[in-house]
Amino acid sequence: MSYLYVLESMVTLFLAIALLGGGGLTLYFGSKKSRGIGTIILTAGVIILLLSIWLINGFFTNSVRPEFWYAIVGLFSAILGGIIGLGVFLLVLLKT
Repeated sequence: MSYLYVLESMVTLFLAIALLGGGGLTLYFGSKKSRGIGTIILTAGVIILLLSIWLINGFFTNSVRPEFWYAIVGLFSAILGGIIGLGVFLLVLLKT
């Protein structure tokens, strides 16, 4: 297993998730002018997500590589760790 392959997988997946989240929030909460930008960001997130899944699984294979699942687990672990860290930070900040 190539660690560089897992790194590339995680970076593209995290970029896609961030663009989907940011585009969705901008589309939902934005004004009329910024909703167009939110649509573009959301569309870019979908395209990058589909492209990264296609590249991670291989160009013309039907089987899913194990590195893809390592990247998915690493991605969700990083998100969960960030949420827990942010929660602890806010808890300490609000208690002072």
